[in-house]
Amino acid sequence: MDARCHKTGARQLRIIFCTPIGADGDSGKERATRQKSEAILRQYPGSKILTGDRVCKRPKILRAFLIELWAIITIIANSKNFDIYHLRNGHPIFSIFIAKAVGLRVYREIHADGLEEVKFLEKSVLEKIGIILNYRVSLLWDRLAEKRIFNNPRLQDAFRKRGIEGSEDIVVYNGGDEGSASKLDRKTARERWGLEEKKRYLVFAGSASIWHGIPLMVELQREFSNNEDNIQIIVAGGQVDRCIDVDRVLVNFPFINARDCAQLIRAADVCLLPVADIRVSPGSPLKLYDYMVNDRAVIAQANCPGYSDEVQRFGAGICVDFNCPCIARQDIVNFLNDARAVDQAISSLIRYRPQYLWDMRVTEWFDIGLGVRRDEYELY
Repeated sequence: MDARCHKTGARQLRIIFCTPIGADGDSGKERATRQKSEAILRQYPGSKILTGDRVCKRPKILRAFLIELWAIITIIANSKNFDIYHLRNGHPIFSIFIAKAVGLRVYREIHADGLEEVKFLEKSVLEKIGIILNYRVSLLWDRLAEKRIFNNPRLQDAFRKRGIEGSEDIVVYNGGDEGSASKLDRKTARERWGLEEKKRYLVFAGSASIWHGIPLMVELQREFSNNEDNIQIIVAGGQVDRCIDVDRVLVNFPFINARDCAQLIRAADVCLLPVADIRVSPGSPLKLYDYMVNDRAVIAQANCPGYSDEVQRFGAGICVDFNCPCIARQDIVNFLNDARAVDQAISSLIRYRPQYLWDMRVTEWFDIGLGVRRDEYELY
């Protein structure tokens, strides 16, 4: 029977997708929530989307309570019309029991090891205690799900070591949204940002979080400058700390919205995807797919799941070891000087576009994921 059919075979799957995260804002989480919500509605008409900003903007505690209440009411009132209750890990909590009681299957997206990551967050002691308590409770509910969807294989391994696993658990990376891409050509985009036409620009468009490898890019830029390569790294989407980039060798556009960020990506020769290996899981970088939908070749950290494997799978660029800036610099210069290789990477991104958009990712969650492991899934 088609995986999209209801257990009675009478109709397609219908999903209740619930998260306390908003879908109207410009942060990475909010953009991803909006994009995956739209993809779910396209792929599974009749599904229901419950997001935090639709019940309450502030404070978070009230939002968590109201989204829980909304989920419970939705489940009880419509249990016969839906098949799966799908949540990002964290809140809601009690609605899971209601969903299971009325026969809905519970799926959980798991994006991070919150107990491990809290030490990197710039929060007060009280806030950190609250986060730790929330994640410890969340782990209990993660055990109750029929399926857990991890965004990185290392994260799945970490949960297995805690005894949280099931035969249906899968790994599915994040995705891209073609509608978020800029239409500007490189020349126009550079004029928009006041960039030199003859200089080669490498753009990193993620946040300036400690785990995104900003110090690695500082050392790489020093290599470019020392060798007079006429290459400049631009960091967008977050303020680079002065203590990290003491000499201000990076160009930093810290506070730009998603539209501007897409235009900046279009101004780049290629885009950078480093990572500092300081967490249990390196995650699944949303910025990778922003690069890809904007037709920019990617230079990713080598031997890193969620980074190098995706770039290699889609022929999106090359992989280097940013921890060795001298060697990384030479590999990057060689790639930039090979116009054919760069053009082939862009052609590959266009060719395989449907495979890394959110529509395919949510299909992997609910269709392919029901009977096919992700490592068995092939491009077609």
